[in-house]
Amino acid sequence: MNRRTLWAPAMALALLIFLCIPSVASADSGQTWTLTDVSSSDGSTASGSFDYNAVTGLYSDINVVTTLGLEFSGASYSVVDAGFYSANELVIMANNSYAEGTPVLAFEISPGLTGAGGVDFFSALEGLCNAGCTDFEGGTGESGGALRGFQGYVVTTPEPSLVLLLGTGLLGLVRLRRKLVNS
Repeated sequence: MNRRTLWAPAMALALLIFLCIPSVASADSGQTWTLTDVSSSDGSTASGSFDYNAVTGLYSDINVVTTLGLEFSGASYSVVDAGFYSANELVIMANNSYAEGTPVLAFEISPGLTGAGGVDFFSALEGLCNAGCTDFEGGTGESGGALRGFQGYVVTTPEPSLVLLLGTGLLGLVRLRRKLVNS
């Protein structure tokens, strides 16, 4: 057989494998979502990331920080409120105590997180737990207790394992190509 005849099916097979990899890789693990282009109602900032697993519908590795503004001093968030989360809603807390005054940050994500990744818009409200932490209230700043609002985007970051798998496959294709040219 002609070398060029073998090269075309090899490239077609490589392309087919490449197109199948993202769906397999994202189906069994969560993706890291990072906050970007965040603006707030009182001049503060929010930054950080969290993992979302679309298969199980669970959040993990919460690491979100808000900074000082007119209403709040800012907080570090690391705990998911077990009663309030879905693909388009996430409520995170500064700690697991549910005590009055615990900082709370509630996200609404549109259109909703998926295993495919990408970019989603979010709006969020920050406040403090009321007695019993059944709701949250505003701070004590200049606005007289208004909740602090944020808006921005959550963006997925690529999985290192996928990049490693793709790179290894490309090295194999280069070796196959050299072998076909030299024979």
